[in-house]
Amino acid sequence: MRTIVHDPDRILPRRLLESWEGARPVADLEDVTATLGDDAVLVVAAPSSRCADVCRQLRKIDDFVPLLAVVDTVDTDIRIGCLLAGADDVLPVDAEPSEWRLRLKALARRRGVPWL
Repeated sequence: MRTIVHDPDRILPRRLLESWEGARPVADLEDVTATLGDDAVLVVAAPSSRCADVCRQLRKIDDFVPLLAVVDTVDTDIRIGCLLAGADDVLPVDAEPSEWRLRLKALARRRGVPWL
């Protein structure tokens, strides 16, 4: 499984990015299209004010890829907005790396993406 990370605002902690083996940062939404495939899980990190919009844009590109949204808030309305916009799961930016890995693994499993 490839983990593609779209974090243009750089809200993800460095320790988290370093804990993901093989994570590939992608800055532009256009570049996301070129990197997706059947073996990918997409992590989108966005400020709470933009999360739903980014999820909608990405779902227009690919409606199948597992999508984990990361937000800089624990506000329930923001998280619900991201889910309604197409995220498969939402985590706060300060979640523990072990929780991130397990959630990514669960998303991959539900979509039939091989987890290596």
